[in-house]
Parts: sequence; C-alpha cells; structure tokens
Amino acid sequence: MPMLPTIDGVTIRLRQLKRSDAASFAHNANDRQVTRYLHLPHPYTLLDAQQWVKQTHSLARRKRMYAFGIEHKESRQVIGMVGLHHIDRANRLCELGYWIGRTYWRRGYTSEAIRLILPFAFDYLRMQRVQARVFHPNTASGKLLEKLGFTYEGCWRRAEYVHGRWFDVRWYAILKKEFSRR
Repeated sequence: MPMLPTIDGVTIRLRQLKRSDAASFAHNANDRQVTRYLHLPHPYTLLDAQQWVKQTHSLARRKRMYAFGIEHKESRQVIGMVGLHHIDRANRLCELGYWIGRTYWRRGYTSEAIRLILPFAFDYLRMQRVQARVFHPNTASGKLLEKLGFTYEGCWRRAEYVHGRWFDVRWYAILKKEFSRR
C-alpha cells in the first residue's frame, strides 16, 4: 500500500519509489556531475539505491520525510528524486531537495517536479514555508528556484562539508501566500 500519493504532471509523475526502481535510480545517481553538490555517496551503487528505497518507505510511514521518485512518463523510468525533509510541523516549514539524472538536465523535468510537489507541501502537509539550500557554485539550481518564485534569503559561508570540500550554502524559500498567487 503506497504511503505517498501519485502526482501526475505533463511529462513526469511523482510517485513512491519501488524496489524495482533501484537499478534506474542507481544508474542516474552514479554520476559525479549529479552528486557533486549533494549528500549522496560516490560511487552510488545498486545496494545504496536499494537501501535508500527501503529508507524512504520507513521515513514516509513515520511522516518524517516524503521522497518521491520522478518518473519519466514515456520511459516509465525513475530519472531523479524530489522530496520534503527536515519537516518542522510546529513551525509549518520543511526543506525541499531534488536531483535529476544528467541525461535529463535542461528539459524542464526538475521545474515540473518542484511545481508538482509544492501543492503537496502547502495543501496536504499544510506548510507555510518551503525552503531549499543550494551549494555555491551551483548557480543553475538557484536560478531555477528563483524562476519558480523562491526568494534568495542569504548565504551561510562554509557551512557544509561534502565530498572533501567546504561549500557556502545559499538559502531560498517560498511562502504559502507567495505560491498561492502564482
């Protein structure tokens, strides 16, 4: 029984990950260009993907994180991930995270995935704020968030250590009232 709804878009659908998605997931995540600004191990193995699928189910059951596979409608393959984590129910805020396989960059899939998950955050989870962190120098991600209505709120200098180096973290957020107007 799925713990997450399926959310249909034009070219993609967001859905709960299945065990059978692990190979596609691992293939897309096992790319240094994809993981260089993410807290994902490299290399990313099939076992990593299998464990992640299992973990997403456990976290969704406990309402701690909602991780959706981004399924390409035509190929029916999972090409990336979009999710909500660091959920603070008392303050009604959460953090958005996402990534997509390099083959699918610059085709609008990530924009569509974020547009599809925001109503889930604001309407279903009743969040008032969705925030996202972007490791500098990942300017493409920051521009994408701004295009979708997020506001740049500031930078935490040398705030995260990933893959052996320090990154500045640029914070973006969108409020429910701002999303509702779009």
